[in-house]
Amino acid sequence: MSELSNLIISELKNTPNQKAKAIAKKLGVDKKAINHALHIDLKNKVQQSDDYSWCLTETNGKEIGYKMDSSTRNQLNNNFAFDSLQAIRNRLLDLTGRNRLLNFKHGKTGFIRVIDEMPDQLASNILEGNEFTFIPIDEPLREELIKYGYIVINDDGQEIKVKADPSSKDWAKVKGFNTSYELPLSTKSKDSKHNDTNIQSLLFPRELEAQLRNIRTKANTAIEETGANIIYLFT
Repeated sequence: MSELSNLIISELKNTPNQKAKAIAKKLGVDKKAINHALHIDLKNKVQQSDDYSWCLTETNGKEIGYKMDSSTRNQLNNNFAFDSLQAIRNRLLDLTGRNRLLNFKHGKTGFIRVIDEMPDQLASNILEGNEFTFIPIDEPLREELIKYGYIVINDDGQEIKVKADPSSKDWAKVKGFNTSYELPLSTKSKDSKHNDTNIQSLLFPRELEAQLRNIRTKANTAIEETGANIIYLFT
C-alpha cells in the first residue's frame, strides 16, 4: 500500500466522514490523487456515503500516523500523474482481435505481401530512412501463356485456353520468384534485386495500385481521427 493510502487511512481514523476535497486540503495533495487512492487503492478499505463523504470500512487496527513534508507531497503528486498516464496508455492498448499486430490474418485486402526479399536487410534499410517503391508481378503476355501451356494453338491456328489465367502467386512461381512463407537466412545478399530501391510484391499491377490506395486512405483516416499510425511492417 502506498504512503498516500496510509495517510488517508490515518486521517479517516482520526476524523471519519470526510469528503475527498477536505482530505486533499489537509494532506496538501491534489484532489485527483486522493480520489484515485480512494477509488482504486483503498476500494476494499473505505466506503462512500450518499453525501459523498468517506469513512473506513474497518475501524480496528493499528493507527498509522505520518507527517508529510513538501518533498514527499511532490513525489506523491508525480507518482499520481505517472500512474494516471499509464492507466490511459493501458486503455489505449487494444489486446482484442481488432489489433492486427497481435492477430494478423492473410486476407485479400488491407495488406501487401512482400516476396523474394531479405527481411532483415530490407527492414534495416527502411529504418535508415531510405525510400523504396513497391513493384508488381508483371502480368503474363500472350506469348508467355502459350509458352507455359495456358494457351495452345490447334491445327487450324486457333487459340484454345486449356488452363485458367494464372493468379499472381502462380505466375510469380512460374517467373522464378520465391513465394514461400519461410523466411530466408539473415545474411546480407549481394544479389542486385536485394540491393535496389524496389520492394517486390505478390500482386499484379492493377491489384497493387488498388491495395496501396486503400491502405493509404485508411492510414490517413486513422491519423486524422485518432493520431495513430496503423501502417506496420511484419517480418
